[in-house]
Amino acid sequence: MTAPVQFLDNPIWGTLVTRHADEALGQGRARRFAPDVSPLGGVPDETDQSLADLSALIAERGGIVIAQDRLFACPDGAKMVHHFYVHQMHLTDPTVAQIDPSLERLGTADAEQMLALAIDAHPGPFALRTHQLGEYWGVKVDGQLVAMAGERMKLPGMTEISGVATYEAHRGKGYAKHLCRHLMARILARGENVFLHVETTKPEVESFYHRLGFQSRRTLAAQVFERA
Repeated sequence: MTAPVQFLDNPIWGTLVTRHADEALGQGRARRFAPDVSPLGGVPDETDQSLADLSALIAERGGIVIAQDRLFACPDGAKMVHHFYVHQMHLTDPTVAQIDPSLERLGTADAEQMLALAIDAHPGPFALRTHQLGEYWGVKVDGQLVAMAGERMKLPGMTEISGVATYEAHRGKGYAKHLCRHLMARILARGENVFLHVETTKPEVESFYHRLGFQSRRTLAAQVFERA
């Protein structure tokens, strides 16, 4: 299955008004996750009403990360502190997907270790309760989490792989590959397809996903807004 194009073109808004609607905060034409779940938020368009609702949401809940097809106007009362671009990729060759029974399902008891790994490895926006958005799986060595990957945005017919991270001392052992292949297999078994996002400044990461059967679909502009 494939998500409708309008959801893939605006995936954060798409997840917040469909499969993650129960996690969404905000009213009108702006939504976001709770800050301790994720800084991600979205609007359906760049109309005056959407900007006004986004402005109110930032004033109430603080900093937010949005991703659209182009750079977005700064809402009143906010300031843009950072922007970057990501390539959206979707799975076109599922043949390498494979369940790995050696991997460990992660949960609330692992939340602190997951956050510490994300802070160290910088896989993208991650918060203490991000793992509640979907399945997370990991590799532990002597009880210490050393690698992880999981699910974040969920659109009709599609789930995003995100939070792929490994401590530097444990890289080169194939952990990320095994974790991603495992997640791909589990998502495909639910009758869904897989998508993900890679910063355009990380061509080696994009090449890694190409080898796993993903193809680049489009480029999105991500922006971090905070209260002015």
